[in-house]
Amino acid sequence: MSDNDVSPIRDDSDQTGAIQQPKLGLVTARRIHADMLRDSMQPGTLLGSEATLRERYEVSRGAFREAVRILEYHGVIRVGRGQHGGLFVSTPTSQAASRAVSLYASSSKVGHDDVLQLRIAIETEVAGLAASTADSWPSSLADVIGRLDSCHLIHRYIARRAKNRALEFLVEILTNLAHDHVAREAVEADHLELIRAVETGSADAARNAMREHILSLASAG
Repeated sequence: MSDNDVSPIRDDSDQTGAIQQPKLGLVTARRIHADMLRDSMQPGTLLGSEATLRERYEVSRGAFREAVRILEYHGVIRVGRGQHGGLFVSTPTSQAASRAVSLYASSSKVGHDDVLQLRIAIETEVAGLAASTADSWPSSLADVIGRLDSCHLIHRYIARRAKNRALEFLVEILTNLAHDHVAREAVEADHLELIRAVETGSADAARNAMREHILSLASAG
């Protein structure tokens, strides 16, 4: 099943802003998800068997299974098989959300320059925040960076050090959207300079180094 086969749990306006009648599977997925939130269901909670849930939500097998596909795609449920099977609450991952954003950005024709401008705006501030917490790091960031095997992971690690979950999530989405296919060796010097700037504790130096690094990635890609 391709990404385009699954409707995201969002509004039903089309590209012109017109409101479309949602499919029954999507409506059912929203109802199930709303009940999960209302009852504060924890990961691992059994929602019920297919038969039980179809009866509860009064939908056909086809509509119910479409709802299940939507919820699985978004990572909020998992399906257990066998005698003790059924639908169980799951913990959605950032990858699922990032994938949905990437799909929407692609269909909306978000361009490389758009992503570049947004990365500069967000990630320079992230670097500045990370620099402000440098004195609380348990070890040298440069030592940790040496064990990371991709540019994306390095950016995400710096974001984690900013101690802001929302910004960390945004950086993960942005690095996925950027599709940087640059050999690590080509930006190794950039990474070291960036890390040194962050570890100085100077927010301004860290912001400037991150900006130069992102521009370097854009020109090398």
